[in-house]
Amino acid sequence: MPVIVCGVGGPSGSGKSTLTKKLAVTLEQRGFNVHVVPEDPKYFLFPFQPDYTKRDPLTETPVNIDWPQLCQDVQLRTKDAQKEGNGVVLVENFLLLANTNLLHLLDLALILTGVEQEECRKRRVNRQQRKAEEAKALSAYYDDHVWPSYQRYTLSVAQELLAKKRVNAPQGGDRASNHVSHGTPSVNPFVQLLNAKVGPEALVEEAVQCILPWLGKC
Repeated sequence: MPVIVCGVGGPSGSGKSTLTKKLAVTLEQRGFNVHVVPEDPKYFLFPFQPDYTKRDPLTETPVNIDWPQLCQDVQLRTKDAQKEGNGVVLVENFLLLANTNLLHLLDLALILTGVEQEECRKRRVNRQQRKAEEAKALSAYYDDHVWPSYQRYTLSVAQELLAKKRVNAPQGGDRASNHVSHGTPSVNPFVQLLNAKVGPEALVEEAVQCILPWLGKC
């Protein structure tokens, strides 16, 4: 039975984690077997630095990600989904499109757009209660490093892939490739931009409609 590996990317504060969690629940309710590889600190190589005035900007770049471990986990979850059948593997990451090996494991990449830099920054700052100095430092760090990293490693790559993409997503389960079983990943993912400003319920449904054709559920 068909399996899809779907990435969820976008700027910090755009709602990637929320979409991934709600999407997993919705797909499970519709009878699919869902595996999630979340954006987890265990994949970060640099030590955690809570002081944003001292945090290394490289923290926001691909050199901070343990890509071999992340790719291995994606492959393991994909194998699990293949055994179960009718499966979806969701991979959430801020730098989703920044590594070639991960790109070749994805069938579909959903990139959240539509939320402006100011709003994303505000959401990031307001994730937890902060003192005024910390909030100010994080705001500056976000504008100087976090948002530019999204533009360089996610948005620009997404636009490049969109320029090369197939006109239509596969229909009727006609997947571009089955990366794990074929063992020769060489196909970039089909990229779909989602407008995160449409609201949570509409966003989840739009994401579901992007995924269903890959599973032969049109």
